[in-house]
Amino acid sequence: MDAATPVSNRRHPVWWAVLVLGLFLVATQVLDLGAQVVYSARGVHASGTVIEFHKTSARSVSVAGQVNVQMPGTPAFKWDVDDTFGRLDWQDGGTVPLLCTRLHADHVSCVGDSFVDRYVLTLGLLVLGALLSWASVKMLRNRGAPVGPAVAEAPPHRP
Repeated sequence: MDAATPVSNRRHPVWWAVLVLGLFLVATQVLDLGAQVVYSARGVHASGTVIEFHKTSARSVSVAGQVNVQMPGTPAFKWDVDDTFGRLDWQDGGTVPLLCTRLHADHVSCVGDSFVDRYVLTLGLLVLGALLSWASVKMLRNRGAPVGPAVAEAPPHRP
């Protein structure tokens, strides 16, 4: 009779940390995706006159800028716009396309009107979070499974 293979009771804190990170990414990106859907569904197309802008770092295409937003039915106001992939046409005194809506009751919020900036990074991080969560759950479930021999034993040979 074979002795039972011992099961490791050691915990795997790395996989728990990966699970927490994955769930955090999923939760935050679902919220961001919901906000982007609200911008798409209820947003008003507006334009912003560039007041100032700068690249966020020397090796990055990301641009952060401040614009003066002109939106129908609302007095002009200043707004900070982040252009993650540098897709908008940033020129001093030029205009950039915006989508504006009331996400909050007390003020209007605006984002650059760029599908890539609004959806690609969010969906990419959402998929990454889902994959991290799936992989960590799979590893945590398998941690208690007994490890058997690599090759199945052959039945005894009878002449």
